[in-house]
Amino acid sequence: MKHQLKELWQYTQQVAAKELKDTTEITFEQIDPEKINETIKKIDDALKDKAVPKKVQQKIGYAKKNFASNLNNTINKTKY
Repeated sequence: MKHQLKELWQYTQQVAAKELKDTTEITFEQIDPEKINETIKKIDDALKDKAVPKKVQQKIGYAKKNFASNLNNTINKTKY
């Protein structure tokens, strides 16, 4: 899940760099459900009016529906 989110973020950075001529790399380390949702929203907002490949659209859709809840399930399993 973290790997897929990172791939989406890298794709978004490529799009932003082309449009904004900004090559500043943004990274994240700690991951929690709220941060996942914030990151997915940023990615979705950044790509909203762009011609995005279908594969990327599918990943974003999957991430919106599943990433935060999957992480919550993983966190809850590791607590016990």
